[in-house]
Amino acid sequence: MGTLSPVPVPVPVPAVYLRCHPQDPRRMTAYQEATRRFALRLGMRPPTIYLDSGYADAEHRPAFEQLVRQVLAGRHRVVLIPGPWVFSADDAESAAALRLLGAAGCRVVRIPARARPSRRTMAA
Repeated sequence: MGTLSPVPVPVPVPAVYLRCHPQDPRRMTAYQEATRRFALRLGMRPPTIYLDSGYADAEHRPAFEQLVRQVLAGRHRVVLIPGPWVFSADDAESAAALRLLGAAGCRVVRIPARARPSRRTMAA
């Protein structure tokens, strides 16, 4: 009888979703770095960043749509966010985005306040 070779199973990569309207590159860079550090502190792999900077709530958000496709494909099982406001300023729309990701098998984790960049960091 032959030996069985283990088949490598891809480990899901964490994701980060960020959106800021109006566009604010300094703020988004600070949040990208904070979420990356948080993922590494939890022992996760470096996250894939999905950024819809400059897109309003009602606009087409290509990075969010790409994130959902990747979650459905099994690439991500965890999405890190600084807060639900990244999905929408409207609570009902934010809740709908959270439900969509959850139904796709993804856990959305809000990074704790102590891990988020300070206003002073974003202004520097």
